[in-house]
Amino acid sequence: MSSSVFYDVNRRLLVSLFVLVLVVMGVVAPSQAYANKAPEQANVKAVYVCSDNKGFDKWRVSNHSSSVIKVNWFTKGMSGFEDSGFEVLQPGKSNDVFSVKSEKRNDQVTLTIKDENYSKTLTTAITDRKACGETEQRGKIQFSKPNTSAVEGDTIKIAVERVGGKKGTIEATMCFCSGSAKAGKDFVDTIFTVTFKDGETSKVYELPLVEDNQPEKRENFIALLQGDNEVLGFRRSMVLFITDND
Repeated sequence: MSSSVFYDVNRRLLVSLFVLVLVVMGVVAPSQAYANKAPEQANVKAVYVCSDNKGFDKWRVSNHSSSVIKVNWFTKGMSGFEDSGFEVLQPGKSNDVFSVKSEKRNDQVTLTIKDENYSKTLTTAITDRKACGETEQRGKIQFSKPNTSAVEGDTIKIAVERVGGKKGTIEATMCFCSGSAKAGKDFVDTIFTVTFKDGETSKVYELPLVEDNQPEKRENFIALLQGDNEVLGFRRSMVLFITDND
């Protein structure tokens, strides 16, 4: 080992030991002592800003360093509305990031910015929709889940929810379409009027299934929500399964 290499190794060891002593003595915090290992962590900032596009949340991600930083971002909030992407942050510049917005106005979404290799969290931000003047709305009607099942001869329970607001009264129509299970033969052919009064957010409707006393394979049919787009959510159909009891 050359004398210069030997000197450099000893110098690094002495610096590390000195920093450790300062941390133990409480002179500096660990995050300050090792900030030089991740300079971009202190230089990337994100804030929630008001968006003109009602379907998206808007975030402003800034690079306060003098070098290019490549980052991955992702959001976490209401299930089914997670989003992610990749950004190249130029020195001293800001990028506007748009993520899919859930239909629940009070849904809190967290934006996380990680480095290019997902190994380090650089910054986070949280939605502040009230600051953008988003007030309580009527909301929209949708099925609570994509499918459900029941036994032949029983009733099948269909859960419906109101998302994005609970102000006033809204209505939709629920009808049923035959699949391998036939209307009138395997289930009662009917139509429900789905009504949510002021403040209501969830309901369960029960549809009778017909007992035919014949061995059959598992059958299915479809429940549909119909109405104006202004009152319908994204989950407008639901698969209903009938399990044979013979």
